[in-house]
Amino acid sequence: MAIYFNEPSRTFSEYLLIPGYTSEECIPDNVSLRTPLVKFRKGEEPTLSLNVPFASAIMQSVSNDTMAIALAKEGGISFIYGSQSIEDEAAMVARVKSYKAGFVPSASNITPDATLKDVLELKERNGYSTMAVTEDGSATGKLLGIVSSRDYRVSRMELSTCVSEFMTPLEKLVTAPEGTSLKEANDIIWDHKLNSLPIVDAAGRLLYFVFRKDLKVKTGKIEVTEADLEPSKAIHDKKGFVISTAIFLLAVVLLVTHAQTKLTVAFIGVLIAVLTLLAAGKHALTILKKVDYETILFFIGLFVVVGGLEETGVLELIADAIKTISGGNSFLMIGIIIWLSAVASALVDNIPFAATMIPVIQTLSALQGIDLTTLAWTLSMGTDIGGSATPIGASANVVGISVATKQGYPIGWGYYCKYAAPATIIVISISMVCIFLRYF
Repeated sequence: MAIYFNEPSRTFSEYLLIPGYTSEECIPDNVSLRTPLVKFRKGEEPTLSLNVPFASAIMQSVSNDTMAIALAKEGGISFIYGSQSIEDEAAMVARVKSYKAGFVPSASNITPDATLKDVLELKERNGYSTMAVTEDGSATGKLLGIVSSRDYRVSRMELSTCVSEFMTPLEKLVTAPEGTSLKEANDIIWDHKLNSLPIVDAAGRLLYFVFRKDLKVKTGKIEVTEADLEPSKAIHDKKGFVISTAIFLLAVVLLVTHAQTKLTVAFIGVLIAVLTLLAAGKHALTILKKVDYETILFFIGLFVVVGGLEETGVLELIADAIKTISGGNSFLMIGIIIWLSAVASALVDNIPFAATMIPVIQTLSALQGIDLTTLAWTLSMGTDIGGSATPIGASANVVGISVATKQGYPIGWGYYCKYAAPATIIVISISMVCIFLRYF
């Protein structure tokens, strides 16, 4: 069936979907370019497939190792031309096989006795701002340092300035040894806030660069198949999964029954941590290295401060102040408690503050005759919502910001409070109105 349209063709991307003729599933995202590379039986999947139906011609001017790598990255295939010696063919194949995605051979190199003029000329010639300073100026020479655009200012330096005078020397660089995986390199880059990570061998020779820009996650649609939705597919270590589940259930049981068993929450936490490390076996050291010790130390200091406030009687003074200021007025007391809790939780972690304020609201309930449930809801809303106003207001905020920072997305106080503080004020106001309507 042929249909002709007597309309001008404007651009390549313009096409017409005929109602009732073209399915709604006919969209670019649903188009697959996969092509079988080997024979296979009908109804079976081929053992080898190409993601794109591209293969380079077996020609000396076309199919070299560079073309093979480029096509492989896109899901195609390349044939090495035969008009060369067997040794050269083997070397070309070896270069392709040794290529690792994300590990880039240094394309811009310079010697330490070169000048700033040489650096600028090299940058102009190949367009790279990051240059490896090696002993012999080669891509695989002994690494002595790195020159980037941050190391020099053309307006303040002489063009004759030697590279060794302004480069970042090796002793100030963060490097990774040969054999480092791409995931490990990624972690090192984010942990140290690097733009590039040199990979060196045991002799100090440069092997590759891993660049931060190459590790950024590309956004876009993710194709989810029915198999991806199967929970069992995500479990790679069934034994470890069973052990982890058992430890988790033990933690839940101990926390729920700690009042009966007389075990403190701190003891339960330490016990679960020890069991987890024992179950991890040889991976225990890796787990310990990935612990966010800065966050742990922060919470230690925070609980010390809150404990000091409780022991010195500051919280009792707060209860007396609330009683005095409110003058027995229930509406005013509710307003004071919710806003005081919100402000305090924004400056001190909301969980310990809520715990230490419980005796305060119990005292106020007994003295003023206000239902304890009303005060409990007031305190809960104030501390829970108020904790969202600042980065340290809630444990989740501290942990979340710490994780974001490690992934290369630092969130400062100003940026966080700019958006969170106004929203917190609005929600607290609405919550106070809800309490008045519900309990009065």
